[in-house]
Amino acid sequence: MNADGAETPRQDEPNAKVRAAIAAVLERHPSVTMAMLFGSLAAGREGPDSDLDLAVSSAVPLTAHARIELIDELAVAVGRPIDLIDLSQAHGPLLQQVLTTGRLILCRNRTE
Repeated sequence: MNADGAETPRQDEPNAKVRAAIAAVLERHPSVTMAMLFGSLAAGREGPDSDLDLAVSSAVPLTAHARIELIDELAVAVGRPIDLIDLSQAHGPLLQQVLTTGRLILCRNRTE
């Protein structure tokens, strides 16, 4: 685990570079308190046209501007389209998928 409480990806892990790129972008967004990679990239089943599914929790509500900025930064960093899910707005099967199959990328304030 790293200082933020997330799993530290091994360099031989299939998505280690992608996960490191996501973590680097999120470091510039301190209001994001938790992020989980889910979907095909988290499962190692991605294809060349797969998007990146990322669920985030934020200490403050994500404005439309902040959401677009984060999506743009992530897309540039990983070279894929981004499907960003705000966990405060997620429910039902989508939330269940994130919580059961997601891979933790970032977790600040783990003790709170």
